[in-house]
Amino acid sequence: MVEDLEAAARAFDALLGPPMIRSIPEIGLEARVYLGGGVEVLRFAGEVEGIDPRATRPRPGVHHLAVRVQNLSGCLASLAQDGVGVLQGFPRPGLHGRIAFVEDPVSGGLLELVEAEA
Repeated sequence: MVEDLEAAARAFDALLGPPMIRSIPEIGLEARVYLGGGVEVLRFAGEVEGIDPRATRPRPGVHHLAVRVQNLSGCLASLAQDGVGVLQGFPRPGLHGRIAFVEDPVSGGLLELVEAEA
């Protein structure tokens, strides 16, 4: 998650080659996707109503770690049994399928759970 997407994209372009350019206009998301989705550089136009700002606000360093899951609903149910809650506004469609953000109970960082499209 970055504030200046173009500056970040120039740096990543030099390292990783040309990206796929993706967006989700209804939530103001712009993305540069590298290495087939292995690396994403994201920018939101601003805070998104109904979505926890921790999921959309830039911060220094790695914003979150994405983890692919087979069954998002089942994974969230299992995490809920362990007291791990889903951030407000999730699950919802993401760039690569249905997603949900949770707070990592160990590090306090964010995890993005991704149920990839078939």
